[in-house]
Amino acid sequence: MYKIPELLAPAGGIEQLRAAVENGADAVYMGGKLFNARINAANFDDDEVAAAADYAHARGVKLYMTMNTLIRDQELQAALKYAAFLFQEGIDALIVQDLGFAGLLQKNIPEFNIHLSTQGTIYNAEGVRMAKKLGFSRVVLARELTLDEIREINRLNLLETEVFVHGALCVCYSGQCQMSREIGGRSGNRGECAQPCRLPYSFCIEDHGRIKEITESYYALSPKDLCMLDQLGAINEAGVASLKIEGRMKSPEYVAIVTGIYRKYLDIYAKSGQYRVDPADLKYMAQVFNRGGFTLGYLYGNPGKSLMSGDLSKHQGIFIGKVLKGSNTVRSGERKRGLATIRLEEELSMGDGIEIRNKELSGNIVTYMMIDGKKSSFAPKGKTVTAGYFDGRIEPGDQVYKITDKSLMLKAKASYEGKSGSDEKSLRKVGVRFYLYASIGEAVSLKATDEDGNSVIKVLETSPEKSRTKALDREIVEAQLGKTGGTPFRMTECIADIEDGISVPLASINELRRAALSDLLACRIRAAKKVMPIDHKYLEVNLRELYFSGSGNTEMRIRKENEKDKEDDSEQQNTFLYLFQVKKEERIDSSIRRVYIPYEAMLAGFYIDCNLAVPVIPNITKGYHDKIIKKNFDKIVEASYGIGIAVGNLSWIEPFAKAGVNVIGDYGLNLYNSVDFLAAKELGISEAVISHDAKPEDIIKMDFHGVIPELTIGGRIPVMTSEHCFVGDLTSCDFNDEQNYYLKDRRGEFYPVLISRTDCRSTILSHKEIKPPLSKDELKKAGIKHLRIYR
Repeated sequence: MYKIPELLAPAGGIEQLRAAVENGADAVYMGGKLFNARINAANFDDDEVAAAADYAHARGVKLYMTMNTLIRDQELQAALKYAAFLFQEGIDALIVQDLGFAGLLQKNIPEFNIHLSTQGTIYNAEGVRMAKKLGFSRVVLARELTLDEIREINRLNLLETEVFVHGALCVCYSGQCQMSREIGGRSGNRGECAQPCRLPYSFCIEDHGRIKEITESYYALSPKDLCMLDQLGAINEAGVASLKIEGRMKSPEYVAIVTGIYRKYLDIYAKSGQYRVDPADLKYMAQVFNRGGFTLGYLYGNPGKSLMSGDLSKHQGIFIGKVLKGSNTVRSGERKRGLATIRLEEELSMGDGIEIRNKELSGNIVTYMMIDGKKSSFAPKGKTVTAGYFDGRIEPGDQVYKITDKSLMLKAKASYEGKSGSDEKSLRKVGVRFYLYASIGEAVSLKATDEDGNSVIKVLETSPEKSRTKALDREIVEAQLGKTGGTPFRMTECIADIEDGISVPLASINELRRAALSDLLACRIRAAKKVMPIDHKYLEVNLRELYFSGSGNTEMRIRKENEKDKEDDSEQQNTFLYLFQVKKEERIDSSIRRVYIPYEAMLAGFYIDCNLAVPVIPNITKGYHDKIIKKNFDKIVEASYGIGIAVGNLSWIEPFAKAGVNVIGDYGLNLYNSVDFLAAKELGISEAVISHDAKPEDIIKMDFHGVIPELTIGGRIPVMTSEHCFVGDLTSCDFNDEQNYYLKDRRGEFYPVLISRTDCRSTILSHKEIKPPLSKDELKKAGIKHLRIYR
């Protein structure tokens, strides 16, 4: 047998949980009513969480809860107490984004496993190493990693890693997206993403001072869904601990189908170390959800334009044929609705949902079918069928797609839905060994032991009698004990230690079995519960202390804090300029007290003699930047001794802090609350930018713990950082450095697009310059003297 990773499935509600468990998930991740990044899913209230934990643990399945949002100061107490409740209910791990909250968990509930969410933007070994120092037991890696990069991280054996293998892809690095919040106030980092990446945009260039559209509106930001079904062996050999299926907003049927298919091939691989995917299984997964096919994402490098979903950003179903003839005048009830005559390339049944691809996207559930002049409920591939009734225009040549397959959905539903009442069946079973002892003059006893070593013994009050007819034998005992029925158990072994020639009523053996399995079920549930060292009602958030120790240079931090004390004597507010790109003729206003520039520009000689310049290590350094920074580390350190260096990722904080450089935490760290700043201080950060997500009323009351705060008050903020080159979708990547690019949304707003020539990484800026979130008096009250403007 080959060792295989954990299969981790999503659950947005109770039905999805059952679908995941009964179709073979080793673990399930889900969210509560608060503090999770899919706040618009059904999610689980406290009673449902307790029931879900019991259900999963009874069946040998782990349960992870998502608390993967940024958390406000006034929410920290409730969040910590909620975490304590989850711990007591036996939840196996928390998935967390907020670094300060992670520190609170480490201090107050150190036995609770915490996984760093993909919202933490971890993409290299240095980031994983820092996550380990922060107390995380697992890291959910960024979806932009290649197989080689995943393998290299796991080669160091730092922490367990989890990777997404199926489902929706974000075009932006998770945790770095501000677009939904910037457009409509719904922050992805707070679980409220409105998915503006699934809306249409047109691509534009600036021509002689005017912005000109060079494309029609298309889904420029919408990737296809991920599917790595045929890569399970390679991912396993790369050392991944957990394979994650995305989809907490998806239906129970989706969860059942996708989980079941991945389970099937993992089990085949476990037996032989190889497998071949049946095309039918790929078709089933495409039928339940796909956006113009599937992609391997970045597993084998940047896929370019083939990553994107194409003409539509929603579920596209599977192609089943073209319209031969359309009728738009058929009356159905009080409405005129259309019929379509289709030459089928896939089968079609009554109750299936189809969509006719034209400007109107006509379609409906099929409620009428005619083949060769006869009504029918099923049409096989190759037949010509007239089907209806459909809204919208239907024209010959229109392509037809099956969006839902009724029979597939019913089959999926049957995989997790049992019968009602006491006969409810369970498809997910835990192995149990029985030992029955029966002898004249002694009580009959039954011992049941599960595969985890939990054991119970049940005893009959009566002893066996001499048999007058057929004596009890091993076959009879095994037949009765094997009737595990609606329980989550299956008999794997039966030992019958019985005296010859005795009789025990079958009803008594059945009674013993039921009682033993009932107690064993209770034992499994009880074993998963945990005890808090103190009643969680009395937990208090300590905003002055975290669990993990600092990793920065202590002497350097003390010196910087002394310098800050001196600086605090001044009432002057200083304005800093953050340049995304540097041009030789760049002019800096005399009022600017600091200029942030890309570290590459400084290496190239820009502003090398300027005592206002601060090199910036980008939020994403994966690949090219990591190599260049390592190669030129000493030069960058030397250039940073004046003021410091801005770092927007976990990877590079410690190296620069240990080198004695003043580390300025950049916006990519998402420092959102008081304990985030405390965590930043412990990491060796002496100055830091307040998260763009932070609310003005929170900023005023925030405790920065001696870290000098910096607040963004102007310019266009970065709203997306993407591995995808949007210019490359339209032309070759040999773009013009002097050319300005934009995306135009359906409201007519323009978003500047910056493309890095070195690695084709894209940064999208907000459609308008932000306004200062605080007034001058509020800035003074908050103690904020460092102000940032983007340009």
